[in-house]
Amino acid sequence: MNRVGSATAPSPSRVRSLDGLRGLAAVTVVIGHVLLLLEGSWSVPAIHAARHVTATEGTLLYALWNGRGAVLIFFALSGYVLTLPFASPSATFGWGYFAKRWARIGVPFLVMTIVVMTAAVWLSRLGSQSTWPAIMFDRPPSIGDVIEWGTLIGLPNVSAFNSVVWTLVVEIRLSMLLPLIILAYRRFGIPPVLAVTVLVAVAADAFAVAQPYQGSMAASISLAGTLHFLPLFAAGSALAMKRDRLANTGWLHRRVVQFGLLAMGLTLYVRGHEWAAAAGTPPGPPSAQPMLVEDYVVGLGAILLVGLVASGLGTRFLASRPLIVLGRSSYSLYLWHLPVLVSSALVLTPQIGILAATGVGLAVTIVVTAISYSFVEAPVQRVIRGHRSGTSDLPSIAGR
Repeated sequence: MNRVGSATAPSPSRVRSLDGLRGLAAVTVVIGHVLLLLEGSWSVPAIHAARHVTATEGTLLYALWNGRGAVLIFFALSGYVLTLPFASPSATFGWGYFAKRWARIGVPFLVMTIVVMTAAVWLSRLGSQSTWPAIMFDRPPSIGDVIEWGTLIGLPNVSAFNSVVWTLVVEIRLSMLLPLIILAYRRFGIPPVLAVTVLVAVAADAFAVAQPYQGSMAASISLAGTLHFLPLFAAGSALAMKRDRLANTGWLHRRVVQFGLLAMGLTLYVRGHEWAAAAGTPPGPPSAQPMLVEDYVVGLGAILLVGLVASGLGTRFLASRPLIVLGRSSYSLYLWHLPVLVSSALVLTPQIGILAATGVGLAVTIVVTAISYSFVEAPVQRVIRGHRSGTSDLPSIAGR
């Protein structure tokens, strides 16, 4: 059998349109965080500006700032693109998969962590300019923080310093499970394995709801939270396993069918939060239940969107050069935008106001993203490609 990453194994074809989708999802996260930052400020104009945008929730415009939904797209994308090299029955995993997966996510993360924790020593002395996320720089890092962040495992205080990191922890855990998922698909078939992942997720969610609620990030980063996202990741993997069969299913490529599925996917994606809220919040103390219910609805929409893009819908737009460039640098954008935005708000708001400070933060984010991609991400990618890893040039939440 050919080992993926060997000199004789062919490189999997790259689905370029997925780069564009991932880039747009990263921008969605940035916009969502900007709105949260402005809405939590003490500036009336900033609050009004943010609320004009958030009033579009439930419409198609919500797709432009649905940050939680974009994260669900990331997990489905990861399952898809990480599986592509192993979709062939003859492909096997090597230990290099695990090492290079850690390196691909971990090296840019560690660079960010060093810079942000160093900056936090000074930033923690400044007064917060927004109620969200005020905890990010409310104290300097401790030795425990350095150890927990340096290993990318656990992170009980993930809301500090850079709260988007919870998704990286979940991503690492899910990608380590990928060999077991693919082995199960080959042994038992896709439908029963997917059904088991859903049952496991529901059981994990029931356990999570029974625990004291400590916020959405704490709920998501727990072991039960990781299992909650397992069906989404596994569904993306299943789409990749059946990619050739889906490509040869004629009726799936009829425009009327594709646009019908697109309408369904977008409806679930933009209405899921509203429907989960309408279902009611359970009585008693705050609970993770509404968020978990929402993820099932929005997650189904995310899977449909990833499957449609992977099958060729929207290729001309999503595979355009600007979106490809955005997609390939999306991990740096995702990794750096929040600490840069919050830092700008802390430093500049007293002088120029939070609206202008946020604008400066966005401009600095673009510069930092370009630097991170050029001098951290790209070199890591070249090293990984040089060793012919099965994940060497495949995008995920961590980009290409």
